[in-house]
Amino acid sequence: MSVYPLEHCSQDDEDCCELCLTKGGACYKVVKGTTRCPRHGANSQINAQKRENAKQYRLKVWQSRLDEFTEHDAVKSLRDEIGILRIVLEEMMNKCSDRTELLMYSAKISDLTIKIEKLVMSCDRLEKNMGQMMDRPTALKFAAKMVEIVGRHVTDPDQLDSISHELLEELR
Repeated sequence: MSVYPLEHCSQDDEDCCELCLTKGGACYKVVKGTTRCPRHGANSQINAQKRENAKQYRLKVWQSRLDEFTEHDAVKSLRDEIGILRIVLEEMMNKCSDRTELLMYSAKISDLTIKIEKLVMSCDRLEKNMGQMMDRPTALKFAAKMVEIVGRHVTDPDQLDSISHELLEELR
């Protein structure tokens, strides 16, 4: 039963139900915001409009949230996501108390391992593209510059040699 009033109209009325106009005959006035009367599906049109409005609202909320993420510098790193996946993998592995359980979880473990690998590779590529990662020659130049700076303040050649060896070891 409709909650909208049924008011008769004639074909000459501009607010007459569209089905009345196509079939010819007397019908009812349209419900505001629709092209039909309550008898011929105004409720369906109103519900469709409500669903569309809800969908548009969710899209706007999603777009707003997306804008927040894309404007934040920390979003440009995938390291947190890698950490989360590694924790999930660790928890999954900890669930396995024997070989049978390990076999039962093997597909999930394998899938998670592949996802971690892909994410690590994406993170590496992203950091390289953003200039956040040094290649080996650049790192060696940086270490040489550090030894040069330290050399201005440390006059003992043995200490300077020890410092340079430690820096090179850290780069390997």
